[in-house]
Amino acid sequence: MLCPNCNSSDYKVLDTISRQTDIYRQKKCNNCGKKFFSKEIYVNQDEAAPLFTEWSRERSRKSRAKKKGMSYDVKFADGRENPVETKQPTSPLF
Repeated sequence: MLCPNCNSSDYKVLDTISRQTDIYRQKKCNNCGKKFFSKEIYVNQDEAAPLFTEWSRERSRKSRAKKKGMSYDVKFADGRENPVETKQPTSPLF
């Protein structure tokens, strides 16, 4: 996790809140002093395996194309560019 303000990976966890399948953490960047939140989601291993397999396959294709000097745009089966869509939180904790 990187600080959204300065992209530093040096931070301290201030608070942790558990909700059924989610964990919310309040963090403070040691570099710039800004506070930010992260959300961790429990994912069943059976649910995550196909996403990881597809992601690793596309990553290796992109790497091989780069070594050969070609460009390769990663596209997944359903048209996404990333196997997991990231969403911005609407509120800090809920």
